[in-house]
Amino acid sequence: MLSYSELISFAKDLQDLVVGTKIWHPEIKTPTLLNSFTNYGAGYATTQYFKSLEGIVHLRGLINVPAGTTTGTTIFSLDTDYRPPL
Repeated sequence: MLSYSELISFAKDLQDLVVGTKIWHPEIKTPTLLNSFTNYGAGYATTQYFKSLEGIVHLRGLINVPAGTTTGTTIFSLDTDYRPPL
C-alpha cells in the first residue's frame, strides 16, 4: 500500500493530480504547428498544452523557429475552449 506522499509522487509522475480522493487526468493536447515551426526534438518535450482545474492553460515543449520568422507569426492556435475570453 502506498503512503499519501508516495501516491502524490506517483500521480505527478503520471502527470495526474490527486484532488481529495480522486485522480484528475488532464486532457493534454498536441497542436499542429504552423508556418514551418517544428518541434525541437533531441530529448526535449513536444509542444503540448492542457488546462488546469482552475482554468489556466499550461504550455510545454520546445520548438525550432524557422529562419526569417518575423514578430507576430502564428506558431499554433489553441482550441476554442482553451482561448482566453475576448
